[in-house]
Amino acid sequence: QLAQAEARFRAFAEAGSDWLWETDERHRFTYFSASVQKHFATPFRKVLGLTRHAAIAKIGADPDSTETREKWDRHAEDLAAHRPFRDLQYAVRSENGEIRYSAISDDPIFTESGKFIGYRGVARNVSTTVKAELLRALERERDLAITAKTVMDRFLATMSHELRPPLNAFIGFSELMSKEAFGPLGGKTYRDYASDILGSAQHLLSIVEDLLGLSRFDLADQPLELETVTAQLLHDILAIAQGIGLQRGTALEQDIPAPAFTFAIDRRGIKQVALNPLSNAIKFSPPTETVTLRIAPHAEGIKIVVRDSGPGIPNNLLETIFEPLY
Repeated sequence: QLAQAEARFRAFAEAGSDWLWETDERHRFTYFSASVQKHFATPFRKVLGLTRHAAIAKIGADPDSTETREKWDRHAEDLAAHRPFRDLQYAVRSENGEIRYSAISDDPIFTESGKFIGYRGVARNVSTTVKAELLRALERERDLAITAKTVMDRFLATMSHELRPPLNAFIGFSELMSKEAFGPLGGKTYRDYASDILGSAQHLLSIVEDLLGLSRFDLADQPLELETVTAQLLHDILAIAQGIGLQRGTALEQDIPAPAFTFAIDRRGIKQVALNPLSNAIKFSPPTETVTLRIAPHAEGIKIVVRDSGPGIPNNLLETIFEPLY
């Protein structure tokens, strides 16, 4: 009966997908079933007589981290207290250099008198599961990195696109004032330029507030803040564009409602909608050419028309001009 029981146990131990093992009272390995060789391609006879701690120091591949040290400290406490433990995972480096992972579960062994004589347990290969989890973690990190880069790219592209027109106005007006192109400083023209610079600065500030308010970064999803304004706002936009045109030597013709005309609009939005096409028209028109701005009342608000002598936009791209530029 003993021989049959031993043969049955040995058959199970050798045929099973998991492997079995035992340690003595000093936690030294005294037995491994041969099936461990299939999983780790490592002759585990090398670790017979060693403690698990010594074996891990020899063939282990866990990263040297606080988490790893805490894991093995908890395991040492379990061993010292002769407590059972379940699914302790760790990495092993096989002889061919491949990293594989096992999960072990143990129960302490005691004599009838209660004397501790070692541990007996089972282990399983969890390499496929662990590597899949590591791959998913890497994919999540990659996705986060891509998302962060996309947000930053959008931020930089929007910032560059929206800040350029008012900054060009600063440069144009300031250059004319510094060179006293219209006579000594103090004349009405310079006072008007100073007012235009102030308007450009206020517009720039509103853009910066939107760009830096990351919680409101996706401006496409923000509701319009409609308010009733006068056409003086349109004259302010034209003044900014004139500063850009003066810098390049481009003339501006305008046909816009009188300053007293009122309409409902999103103040910051209309500046971007009108100023960006004007800025592009000036930028891409040959010097000394004329850019025309026409703004007229419309059934749903106002209609803005910008005409220039630049290369224009190809017909096949017209459907995408309102897509984000990033």
